[in-house]
Amino acid sequence: MSELDEAWAQALATFTTLAGKANRAGASIQISQQDAHRFPVGNATMVGRLLILTFGVRALAIEAGWPRLPSDGFVRGGGLACARIRHLGRKSANEELLLIRSENDSPRWVVIEKVSKRRGLLEVAIQKHIAKLLSDNQR
Repeated sequence: MSELDEAWAQALATFTTLAGKANRAGASIQISQQDAHRFPVGNATMVGRLLILTFGVRALAIEAGWPRLPSDGFVRGGGLACARIRHLGRKSANEELLLIRSENDSPRWVVIEKVSKRRGLLEVAIQKHIAKLLSDNQR
């Protein structure tokens, strides 16, 4: 398994673990995955995986990938891969991610802030996305 696959597998495992925990507490989140998922990022095309968490009419889509062919373009910002967390119907809650190489560690996902800053994707942030999926508040 490549470093890219391993970093994505860890992020997916966190989302699915937290969704499973919510289900054990009484939620009924449906989980589906798709391989070879293609999605645009700017002028580039990323190829990777898609995870969809569905709760009633709401859905949380987590997609990640990287260009596979020269014609797919490249990852901007010096990243190894790109990802998006999309709350369908709640655009303000969406986040874009970049997989970057750490100086001493394995690659890690960082959230690209709207003011061009970056912060690490921590489990607490993933918990907030799951909570938004389950909330009645439509903001």
